[in-house]
Amino acid sequence: NAHAILHRQPSAGYYYIPDSETSTERVNRTGEEILDLCTGDNSPEDICQIMSKRHNEGIDTVRSLVYPFLAESAARKTITIQNEQETIEDRASVTGSYDMRIPLIVSLELTSGCNLACTHCYASASLGRGEHLAESHAIATLQYLASNGTYSVPLTGGEPTMHPAFSHILSTASELMRLVRVATNLYSLPEPSLRAITDNDKVSVQTSIDGLSDTHNLIRGGNCAFEKTMHNVRLLAAAGKTVIVAMTANRLNWREVEQVVERCVDSGAAAFRLGLTFPVGRAAFSGLALDPVEIETLQRDWEGIVSRYSSPTFSLNRSEEAQDYQEISVSNNDIPSCGAGQLTAHTCANGDCWWRETDPGRHLLGVRH
Repeated sequence: NAHAILHRQPSAGYYYIPDSETSTERVNRTGEEILDLCTGDNSPEDICQIMSKRHNEGIDTVRSLVYPFLAESAARKTITIQNEQETIEDRASVTGSYDMRIPLIVSLELTSGCNLACTHCYASASLGRGEHLAESHAIATLQYLASNGTYSVPLTGGEPTMHPAFSHILSTASELMRLVRVATNLYSLPEPSLRAITDNDKVSVQTSIDGLSDTHNLIRGGNCAFEKTMHNVRLLAAAGKTVIVAMTANRLNWREVEQVVERCVDSGAAAFRLGLTFPVGRAAFSGLALDPVEIETLQRDWEGIVSRYSSPTFSLNRSEEAQDYQEISVSNNDIPSCGAGQLTAHTCANGDCWWRETDPGRHLLGVRH
C-alpha cells in the first residue's frame, strides 16, 4: 500500500496509515521482514527463497508461512500482488530499525511544574515552576524522533503550557510530526498558548475532568478549577479543535461518571476516556484506588453509559482497554509486550526516557539528554 508506512522494530514492528491513530497493525519480526521484502521487485517465491536462506529454514516450511501471510496481507490491502508486467509507481515507506527501538508515539514532558496539585497525580508534579526540559533538548529530541519514524508526540507535564518556549516547541512538533496532542488541565491557559493551539490544524487537546464541580475542585486543588476547565473545553471545541476529556475513576468520583459524560457532550468535546486511579505518584498515598467490587460495579455502569452516549460525533472508551493496533503474526501471537517501549515511550523533563509514563523504574535505551 503506497499510502502506508512499515515501522521496523527489533522484535515486533508496526504497519500504519499516516494521519490515523486507529489503523496501526502490529507485526511480529517475521512479518516485518516479509513486508520489508514486498518492494515490488520480489515475487512471493523470491521472498520465500530469501527468508529460507536468511533463517536457514526449509523452503517448504517457509512457504507454509509466507504464502498464507501474503494472502491475508493482500486481503487486508496491506500489500498488492500484481503481474510482473505492471509498473509500480508508488511504494510504501519504511522507517525504524531492526537494531534499536524507536517508538511510534513518544510523549514529551515539557515541565514537572504545574498550576494545580492534584491528589492523584501519577507524575507528582510540583505546584509552581518545577523543572523545564531545555528548549534545545526538546527540539533536538523531536528532530531525532521524526527522522527515525516517530509520528505522534503528546506534549505533557506537569502543565506543558507553563514551559516558556511552549509555543515554539508546539510549532516545531507540528512541523515534524503527523499528530500532536497537548495534555493540559486547561485551568489557566495563557493567551499565547491558546492561540498556538487553536491556530494549528495538527494539534488536538486532552484534558481531565475528575468529577462534578465540588469533587473536581477537591481533587485538583484549584479555585473554580472545574468551571475554568469546562469553559476552555467549550472555547476550544467552538474553535474546531478536537478535545478529548479523560477521567480517572476513584473513590471520590466514580459515581459521577455519567454526569461528567453528559457535560462533556454538552460542551462539544469529541471523546471521553475513562481510566482508573492507580497507586502511583501522589496517588500511592491518597487511598483513592477503587476496590474490586467498586470496579465491577463501575464496569457494569460504564457499559450502559457507552450505549447511551456514543454517537458519530462523540466516542467513549476505557483508557486501559483502548486498542490502537491489531496484532498480526505469521504463527503464534508471540509478541509479549503491551507496546511500552515499542509503540510508546515517555521522555521526562529531566531527560530520562521511560517505557511508560507511570513506570520510572524502566529506562528505555538508557537515553538521557
